Amino acid sequence: MMSPKRRKKVRPQTRRSSKPPLRRAVSPEDLLVDRVNANARRLADYARRAGGRPENVVGLVDTDIDEAIARLVRLLEPWDALDALTWLRLANLPALDGYRESTHDGLLAVAELAGLALLARDPLDRADLQDSLNPIAGAALGDPTKVDALCREVSAVVHQLLGAVMVEQIAAASAQDSGAFVRFRIREREMLLRNIEYPHILTDHLRAQLGQESVRKITTDALGFDADDALAVVDAFEHRFTAIWAVRSAGAEAEAAAFRAGSHPHFLATRERLGSRVEVAVALFSAAYVQDRLGQRLALTEADLTDLADIPQERVAAVLAAFSQPFLGAAHDPATSIRAFLRGENQWRLRPILDAGDGRYLCVDTGLMLSVVREVIELGLLPADRPEYAKATAQWMEDSAVTCLTEVLRPDEVHRNVEYISADGTAVELDVLLVCDTVALAVEAKGTTLSARSRTGDRARMSRDLGRIVTKTFEQADRVRTTIEAHGELRVRGRDARTISLPHVRRVFPVALTLEDVSSIAGTVHELLTSGLVTFDQTPPWLISQHDLRVITEIIEGPAQFLAYLDQHERAVTTGVLSVPEELDLFMMFLKGGLWLGDFLDEAGRPTERLLLQSQTDDLDAYYLHTTEASARPAAKPKQHWNPAIMRKLLTELETARPTGWATAAIALQRGDAHVRRLLAGAPKRLARRVRMDGLEHSETQFFEDPHHDQFGVTVLVVPTSWDQGRLSQVLSDLALASKHVRRAASWTGLAVRADTPETIRALVQLDEAWEPDTELDALVERLKLRPEAPVEVVPTSG
Repeated sequence: MMSPKRRKKVRPQTRRSSKPPLRRAVSPEDLLVDRVNANARRLADYARRAGGRPENVVGLVDTDIDEAIARLVRLLEPWDALDALTWLRLANLPALDGYRESTHDGLLAVAELAGLALLARDPLDRADLQDSLNPIAGAALGDPTKVDALCREVSAVVHQLLGAVMVEQIAAASAQDSGAFVRFRIREREMLLRNIEYPHILTDHLRAQLGQESVRKITTDALGFDADDALAVVDAFEHRFTAIWAVRSAGAEAEAAAFRAGSHPHFLATRERLGSRVEVAVALFSAAYVQDRLGQRLALTEADLTDLADIPQERVAAVLAAFSQPFLGAAHDPATSIRAFLRGENQWRLRPILDAGDGRYLCVDTGLMLSVVREVIELGLLPADRPEYAKATAQWMEDSAVTCLTEVLRPDEVHRNVEYISADGTAVELDVLLVCDTVALAVEAKGTTLSARSRTGDRARMSRDLGRIVTKTFEQADRVRTTIEAHGELRVRGRDARTISLPHVRRVFPVALTLEDVSSIAGTVHELLTSGLVTFDQTPPWLISQHDLRVITEIIEGPAQFLAYLDQHERAVTTGVLSVPEELDLFMMFLKGGLWLGDFLDEAGRPTERLLLQSQTDDLDAYYLHTTEASARPAAKPKQHWNPAIMRKLLTELETARPTGWATAAIALQRGDAHVRRLLAGAPKRLARRVRMDGLEHSETQFFEDPHHDQFGVTVLVVPTSWDQGRLSQVLSDLALASKHVRRAASWTGLAVRADTPETIRALVQLDEAWEPDTELDALVERLKLRPEAPVEVVPTSG
């Protein structure tokens, strides 16, 4: 069990949390345009240099990469390796307060690529850490602008490298198969976007999964440490950074105050010489004072780490052995390792701690270390222990999924580890089935992760790994949907032989839950399918990582909203329009404006262009930074904006009262655009005024058409206060049945209220049976005088 002291220290600096360069305010949209324009200019420049011959581009890129690597080595040559690594890391990490991912353009890859060049150093001599006297006037700190200049120049070289690689990949992809873009995306993620999880959630998951007693034992036996020990070392490095930063910042403030107020002749003469530039000079000095030998000050010995981590020294030594690498000297070729990095083979990935060679260790970035704790442990397990580890991981994933989904949906039934007879007669297993009124979620979890070769974009290995992680999970999850739709039940085999009766279930959402965040690799499931790397010819399940499932279920406001997200997400993926960096961008787009893609589809529902979605998670980042106390800036929990308040109230009434059919009704009510949803939700009060005026019942009906969904309709009925429940229910049932039949719709939703209490739903009718000829319904249509040409508003749901 980790001590409270260590648990409080975890504040890892990931790509979601660090210190930005000063620059003008820019919107995410402007930044996206800037990046697109920059890429266009880069491509145009290479085309010009290649003389319009694409085959020449690769040679030009190779030359540019060689020159950039040589320049990078030259820039770093005069500097201490530990200091340079630390400065470059800080220069590319944004400040926690006010951080916005959509406008931050710093890259930890700058520090990593520089680190690969620095590994060619010989082990360092011990540095003299004696503070200099009178640092403002003295030369001990050197030119206070040199560190900033170094960071700017190195960053420019790295961006040049990455830009050249992008051109190379685009040129190569144009001549390759359809999966080339997906493979490029995975290499890009390895270079720029590996640790995409929120640190506090990742830490919680590591402790929950790897802290199970059976896992803890096999981990300790195999590696000499467990996950808590690795996290304690992460904490220790973070504690050292916080302490040194505080001491150096306080020292800079004290020196600056002494300089401003000092009466020493040297101070007086310096202030007079600087004139109006005093404060600028003080600011530059303060930065240089904090930066002075900062990497050397942050480096820790094994004894230091043992004290700070509060674990036995032999466990610290085991963690360092698993996560560290030494300077390699002349045997290391920076060009080879940097080119490997650009192919997705990052030497820092699994070993982000630098062994300085003199008993000190520096963590390149604690967020990078945190993101690979699970992977390092898995790679170190003994073959005989892997089945037990896989079983414990599967159990944890199922437990976690049930907890997250149950808290949101409050389902009527939860079934786990069900062995059933599928529609084709074979015996298969299902991890979790949750039944919520007329909707079911079938969850299939996979704890398998991508191999090192897959992370380089190797097609054969990606196809194999994605087949195990995605294709198999898709097939297992979708098989449940097919069986329930065909038989309305699951026939359970084995000692628990029974029948799970599900004739009332009208919608099944298969969920493919993964430990690996494969959804961010492809941007959308559509790209995985069209690339041929994943083979599946049905409507794809919701592909979601364990991390993103927790985030979404923490933020979502209720079951009606969650079901609408599943429905809209399925449609958005099947259109093939989206290209998003990660699942959470899609989720935040849903909260802000819904996943309505009509502007990108023609009348037949075919995509006309791609939606290139810039990062949408700024509000989500701010919320978690504040709630985890990493940022003092207040930030509210993200909420849904696209649903009008009156519709949210109606949905709350449905999900609270839960009449039969409420789940599919909630989905249907949220399929229209904002105008339609406002009309639907406002109909009860609007019609109630008419009922109170003339004493007659009144209704409104809207009919929906969408190329990606079957036709459906919604009828709202308001009746006089004098009507009893039986009469109200019968009239609503007749009206919904006749409306559905006359329109030959696949489903119909009917809501009824009384004029005195229009905010309270008195009856709900949800009809989802397939349309077929029916003489009795023909007679009902005739009696109610309904005709297909009756004035009913027809609304497209994708606009």
